[in-house]
Amino acid sequence: MLRVTSDEIVTEISKLKNGKAAGPFSIPVHILKILKFAISEPLATLFNTSFETGIVPT
Repeated sequence: MLRVTSDEIVTEISKLKNGKAAGPFSIPVHILKILKFAISEPLATLFNTSFETGIVPT
């Protein structure tokens, strides 16, 4: 089963390019980078629960 770690989340957020489109939730990349350590564990839990249950949050 696919699992995501908080370290992987931090790594991927770090790779995002500043100044790019904010995405559907309008969160600028530089804000995600500032918060990456605070949000990595909750995001990993969210992704892993979604993978385990097959339910994608909307």
